[in-house]
Amino acid sequence: MNESSDQPTVYENLNAEQAIEQALARGEGSLAENGALLVTTGARTGRSPADRFIVREPSTEDAIDWGSVNRPFDADQFDALWDRVADYAAQNDQFKSRLHVGADNEHYLPVQVNCETAWQSLFARNMFVRVDDNEYNPKDKEEWSILN
Repeated sequence: MNESSDQPTVYENLNAEQAIEQALARGEGSLAENGALLVTTGARTGRSPADRFIVREPSTEDAIDWGSVNRPFDADQFDALWDRVADYAAQNDQFKSRLHVGADNEHYLPVQVNCETAWQSLFARNMFVRVDDNEYNPKDKEEWSILN
């Protein structure tokens, strides 16, 4: 939270040094001898294969092999869940990064990753393609949003 008010602070497009500085200031991790940020992810340290859901709607209906791995999720339920998570996120500090998925200038996807912690934002910066503001989404494609 912003120290001068009770309003959450939104940190946008922090570079690695800034994200590490925020993570350390918030007690999210510590530095290793080589300067790498060390964090503990908590009780859930791996993927959750049983928690894979895809919104079943016209564009996915015939494109997905529905079953025990690719389980359908109702669009209205998704919208309600998204709204709940977005409302929660809006009440807390957020770390937003505008990144690309894919390096090809024709086939990239623009994404805005919204994280609750600085270290998660740093992870996203390492996972996806970092671009300068003036290089973000040059084809003006529809932006995807990730709430983490």
